[in-house]
Amino acid sequence: MKITKLLIMAIILFSINKVQAQNTASQISDEQAHEIVFKGTPDDVRKLVQSGYNVNKVYLCNTLLNVAVRSSARGTNARKHPTYALEKIKILVNAGADVNLIPCPNLSMPPLHWAVSLPQELKYLEVDANKIIDEKIKNKIGECNFPGIVSKPCEEVTPEERKKIKIAVKDAMQLAYNTFSPYFMEIIDFLATNGADINLKAGTLETAPLHIAATNPQEITLAPLQYLIKKGANLNIQDKDGNTPLFWAYGLRNDSAVDVLIKSGADATITNRQGAIYKDVEGKNIRGFMDVQGNMIFNEF
Repeated sequence: MKITKLLIMAIILFSINKVQAQNTASQISDEQAHEIVFKGTPDDVRKLVQSGYNVNKVYLCNTLLNVAVRSSARGTNARKHPTYALEKIKILVNAGADVNLIPCPNLSMPPLHWAVSLPQELKYLEVDANKIIDEKIKNKIGECNFPGIVSKPCEEVTPEERKKIKIAVKDAMQLAYNTFSPYFMEIIDFLATNGADINLKAGTLETAPLHIAATNPQEITLAPLQYLIKKGANLNIQDKDGNTPLFWAYGLRNDSAVDVLIKSGADATITNRQGAIYKDVEGKNIRGFMDVQGNMIFNEF
């Protein structure tokens, strides 16, 4: 009799806690949930999950897992706490977040696509120093302040100082890439080893992770591309227009990626839907695409 009463009480308490959790979850808006994941700490995300919020809910063609991935490059804590993003991702995946969920079919991408593109999230560092200086001179605003190099009105910056600024900016970019690349790779590896489909196509162009990895800036490590290839990604997977990762790599003049793909066995004889194929013209050091008539095509697929 006592056991029955205890069981009934336990069921009642469980029901009460469940209702309270549901009420808490309903008080959190989708916008707030995404902000918690993007700007918050792992503990904040853990509390969000404990509140009962649906970790697979789609909001503005995005998911909490996508937001967590992107927070590693641009989140509030990305610089001070680079390990936070992976911790948040683990919390969400352990709570049932779908690693292959495409929020909006034919429009958005799943988590691994975003993870592979993380180096591109740092593109904002690729500033054109000369362009900034010229713009300031044109609009007559502000001084050119580059610590350790110059601090003066922009119109007084000499050509030699411009060269030094350009080198300093490039060095800063490389430092950022070198600093954050290991954290990006941990995220890619976690997703891939926890069920993410490395050949899943998504987005308006129906691209696979390897297409995206082939377009990462040359200054960035080729680790994402090499990792996916090692994992068995389809080297010749084609997007909506029939373009392989090789097409994408060359289209953005990413010679390093082109070399990796070719050496890994990418088929250079595949044509896209326009009938173009990748071509390395022997003895002329020319790379491009050739149409069905045998004419070389450059700059576009």
